[in-house]
Amino acid sequence: MVRYPKLIGRYDTVSHKRDSGNGDNPQRFSLIKTSRARQDMEGLSTTTYKVTEDVETQLFTRIKVFINMTQILQVRFLVVTVNVYVATLSLTLSWMLLDCIRYGPSQEDEAHSGGNTRCPMG
Repeated sequence: MVRYPKLIGRYDTVSHKRDSGNGDNPQRFSLIKTSRARQDMEGLSTTTYKVTEDVETQLFTRIKVFINMTQILQVRFLVVTVNVYVATLSLTLSWMLLDCIRYGPSQEDEAHSGGNTRCPMG
């Protein structure tokens, strides 16, 4: 969010009661937890929506859209799952390489590979 100096512009919110038709999102904590993993790839250009109403006035244009939240949450779950898998795989490969650097190729590697081991140090 960009906030201009008070001399240029300011904003305020209208106090209101909670909308009874807009209940708690059961996945809100999961979404907050995974927001950092999604922030570089999610946005207005990647959101699928359908324009349901378009009203132009002299001061503004109001555009109402329908967003399929089930589809969005499924995509978010998939993206987070893939990111976690890649991070886990990367960490596993790092540990394998560290073991290889520390201890060299295992006897099992050498016996099965005919001298061509998975260890780059061997």
